[in-house]
Amino acid sequence: MTRPASPAKLTEACAFLGGEEITSALGTSLPAQAHEEPSKVDGVVTNFQCTYGDLALLTVTAVPDDVTPKSLTDQQRKRCTGAITPMAVGSGGYFCRTPEGFEEILTGKTVHRQVRILDLTLFVPGNRPDAYPALAKLVLDRL
Repeated sequence: MTRPASPAKLTEACAFLGGEEITSALGTSLPAQAHEEPSKVDGVVTNFQCTYGDLALLTVTAVPDDVTPKSLTDQQRKRCTGAITPMAVGSGGYFCRTPEGFEEILTGKTVHRQVRILDLTLFVPGNRPDAYPALAKLVLDRL
């Protein structure tokens, strides 16, 4: 399947990362069929979500470009417990452990007069942190 390259308008999250891509990147054999969830709109913020079975949740957030991607990813840092590992991917990229014990990968960029945030939550801890930057870059390049 050919993935989109930064569409002018976001309409879904699953188009940016296939189930086979996430399992391959993480080196897992867990099933990860991509399933689009209904989008959620809160004022000027729109969230698109894609679940990958029991493996992960991809949330793509679009907001007007009157804020910076880093300011939005910095707001999410409050959810981190323990170490926050910076990534040289996008603006404000990092990964960390959440209070629920999940691993969360966040980064963002400004494109098409929108700030787009990538939030990939991995439900199975201890995946491959060495693969997180490449996985984030793969999705972010498509946003």
